[in-house]
Amino acid sequence: MSYEIHADYEQRFLFPPELEEWITADHPARFVREFVDSLGLAMLGFPERKSDDGRPPARAGGVCAQRLRRFASENRDFIN
Repeated sequence: MSYEIHADYEQRFLFPPELEEWITADHPARFVREFVDSLGLAMLGFPERKSDDGRPPARAGGVCAQRLRRFASENRDFIN
């Protein structure tokens, strides 16, 4: 059985050492991530999904955050 993929923001890479070093402290992606993580997606009807075979599904919160960041980057006039 496979489970959802959760991002490990402390994971070490060759360059740069941590994913957190790519994003500045005031970057909107940090706000979006904190906002989505605070929503309680399971209570909103997005339960954690499991797969018996194949690759685990993407986490609903990660997909939601990705879509919000994309919307924000394409609609800068909407935000400002």
